Amino acid sequence: MFRRDPRRPVVVVDERTYRFAEWAVSELLGSGDFSDLVKAKFAITAITKWLRNEVRTGRRSRRAERAVRLERWEAALEPVNERLGLGELNAPDPGPAGA
Repeated sequence: MFRRDPRRPVVVVDERTYRFAEWAVSELLGSGDFSDLVKAKFAITAITKWLRNEVRTGRRSRRAERAVRLERWEAALEPVNERLGLGELNAPDPGPAGA
């Protein structure tokens, strides 16, 4: 079966493109290259945006399952952010320094 190059931009609009994005992320994370890690982050972001939209507006029968997938992908994004040095961006704001 023909597969697209995982290094090409990933767009997620339905279940078929979701499966491709899932495969592309696993390929990109497996390569170990920094630029592939950045591309994997963008692909995970596309996946989570689509899943959020599906949880909000999709068929009721699929919402719970897609919410579980969304949680899994959001958890998978944390180590990617750490490897990219973006982990502190997701930390809660400590508030004013003098308070």
